[in-house]
Amino acid sequence: MVCDRSVLALNGRDGSVLWRTNEQDQSIRQQPVVAEDGTVIVTGYGETGTPWSHDIVFALRGGQEVWRVDMPPASLWRLGGVTTSDGVTYIQRFLSPGPFTYTAVDAVSSNGTTLWTFDPSKSFVV
Repeated sequence: MVCDRSVLALNGRDGSVLWRTNEQDQSIRQQPVVAEDGTVIVTGYGETGTPWSHDIVFALRGGQEVWRVDMPPASLWRLGGVTTSDGVTYIQRFLSPGPFTYTAVDAVSSNGTTLWTFDPSKSFVV
C-alpha cells in the first residue's frame, strides 16, 4: 500500500503494519505490484537533481530496497504497467514522438539486472 511517500506492507489477518519505507527522494506513481515471492515492485519519479527528472522502478523485500532501475527521462517516456512472472519484472514504457506511439518493454531479473529491452522506436524505420 502507498501512503504519502511511504510503502507499507500490512498483515493480511489483522491489518497491522509489517514494515514501512520512507521514500523521500521520489514520488510513487501507482500502487505497487507484489511478485510471487513477496517482492514489492514500485514505480516512481526520481526527484534527485531536477524535480521529476526521471522514472524509477525499485524492488523491496522485507521493507529493504534490493534493486533499483533508472528509466529514460520522464520527458521522453512515461511508465505504463508493471507485472512479474517467474522472478522477472516486465516494465512497460510509452513514447509518443509526433503522430506515433511506441511501446517499449524492459525485462528485469530478481536481482535488478536488465535482461533485455524491446524498443521499437530504435528498430522500426518510418
